Amino acid sequence: MEINILKIKQSIVYTIKIAWIVLFLVICGTQVLFSQSDPIQLGDTLKQNFNTIGTSPTFYMPGAWRLRKEDLVRTYSDYTINNYQISDYTAGSNMSSSASAGFYNFSDGTNTNDRAVGGISSSSWSYQSINIMEKIRNSGLSLIEKFKISYSIEKYRNGTNPAGYRIQMAYGTSGTSWTNAGADFLTLFPADANNNGYTNAPVSTYIYNKYINVSLNPGGFLYFAWNYSVASGSLTASAQALALDDVMIIPIAKPNVNTLSCSNSTSTSLTVNGEITNVNGDLATERGFILYEADGTDKIIGGAGVSQYAENGLFNIGQFSHIFSNLCPNITYSIRAYAINACGITYGAKQNCSTIPVSLNLSTSSPICANDNFSINATLITGATYHWTNSTGIIQPSTTNILNLNLPAATYTYNCYYTLACGYTSPVSSITITISPKPLTSNIYHY
Repeated sequence: MEINILKIKQSIVYTIKIAWIVLFLVICGTQVLFSQSDPIQLGDTLKQNFNTIGTSPTFYMPGAWRLRKEDLVRTYSDYTINNYQISDYTAGSNMSSSASAGFYNFSDGTNTNDRAVGGISSSSWSYQSINIMEKIRNSGLSLIEKFKISYSIEKYRNGTNPAGYRIQMAYGTSGTSWTNAGADFLTLFPADANNNGYTNAPVSTYIYNKYINVSLNPGGFLYFAWNYSVASGSLTASAQALALDDVMIIPIAKPNVNTLSCSNSTSTSLTVNGEITNVNGDLATERGFILYEADGTDKIIGGAGVSQYAENGLFNIGQFSHIFSNLCPNITYSIRAYAINACGITYGAKQNCSTIPVSLNLSTSSPICANDNFSINATLITGATYHWTNSTGIIQPSTTNILNLNLPAATYTYNCYYTLACGYTSPVSSITITISPKPLTSNIYHY
């Protein structure tokens, strides 16, 4: 039989190529899998209810979620050691008191399509800790300053372990080193009187809108982990069965604020306006304005000469206004709108607005005769205190805009200026009055 050496060589080369292609796909596929992350940016809400994992004990964790166990209590796992395919157990209502330790695909007792992920410890070294982990990536162009997180911890079986069981959330930037998220993210269940399951499982405890004080740059990665384990000590027998469900992760940043133009000016007041254009995932709890005499600087709350108006509540996007009163006439003020949320305060760019100048005019009725009652009237200015003097500097008794007089025939000069609570003192205005003698009257006699 003739052997075709050329065909054998071609076959060997082809086989080697196929092997390299398969190896390449395996390596690249693994790298893609390990580098998978769930994208999130300001304006997004990342939700996970695990309902897509189905009802089988063999299931895939959704997206960039991972599930791992550790053989030590209260120990977090390495996210980069992949475990996205799970093949352990399912449970729901009436979970057995002798249920095996392991990962569980739990179901709501009244709706089998409502799933949750968790597990139960064993009395041996296995499954001392169970970690449910998530990897996210800032897919936007803006810095995420904090995260607002909600989720539910569901209990499917009691446990008489005297230490009780807990799920503690942590976070990190590497997937291998973790920072405890604190008491706001600790769910603790004390010891129960038995190891029974619930007739209508689960019993749920909610963590709602709690803040993680960690920032994430555009393109950066962040990891979350929920660690299930005994609350203290190392005894893990008679464990409670717990699960994670209904996770909601909201990236947040300080609000966006604009200072708008003033809409009304008087001699002593300004109507100022502002607008929250974006709350960036977290409602503002305070909004308001600052006002100060314009000096070219961008002042803030608490600065020298700064007046503040604050309004407290929960504020979404929208415009808001305020009237600053008791101001000085003919003064240019700088106004800055601001808003505060859990990330901090944002000021709008300053707008300059001026109060209206007021001229102090003095007038009286004419002609005036000696010893007649009359008055000098000054321009009425809201909030003003008036100061009157005569030509010899004697202070007159009136502090209003009306000075009542009764004088003999002569020529007089009276001066007036006013002051305001803001510290303003007006220029002095004067009026000269000539008072004539009373006309002579003729006496007519009849005989």
